Amino acid sequence: MKNLKKLLAVVIVAAMMITTMLPAMAAKIENAAEANALHALGLYQGTSTTGFEPALDQPLTREQGAAMLIRLLGEEALAKALSSSDVSATLVIFSDVDAISDWARPYVAYGVRESLIAGNANGTFNPQGPLLGKDFATMILRALGYTVNASTYEAAAAELAKAGGLDMGTAVVVNNKELTRDDMVGMA
Repeated sequence: MKNLKKLLAVVIVAAMMITTMLPAMAAKIENAAEANALHALGLYQGTSTTGFEPALDQPLTREQGAAMLIRLLGEEALAKALSSSDVSATLVIFSDVDAISDWARPYVAYGVRESLIAGNANGTFNPQGPLLGKDFATMILRALGYTVNASTYEAAAAELAKAGGLDMGTAVVVNNKELTRDDMVGMA
């Protein structure tokens, strides 16, 4: 009986150690080279204002995804050129407009003006919330001129794969996933 208790204690400790290691194992960075290439092109800034820190293991928020999309499209200057009154007038459609970070407001407003970003059905944007793969795929599809409605939104990553912008294996994995910055770079 004593040996059984010791064995059980060892099994429990091992299980606890494995479960604490799983998030670190799941956060495997796959797109570091791509992030560096996008940075060299001025399209990916990372998280630091003093040097390039890609932070690829960090979750991607909805406002960060909007900014990244606008940069990828080469339209950052157009977004930043919006006047503060134009930005405010555009973002008034969101009931949580005050939750959008000051730095992100021009990007989100530009995305809304260009019909790339529509927000949530409940009238919010949820800027600090996670960006799902189907959300980012929807924005990319809209940027490419595709129409995404409620029915195609649910499989937007697969639709992007059909359009040639993503492989189907990745589409299946990311569609309903809360994206990391690494995932976003891979999709980009």
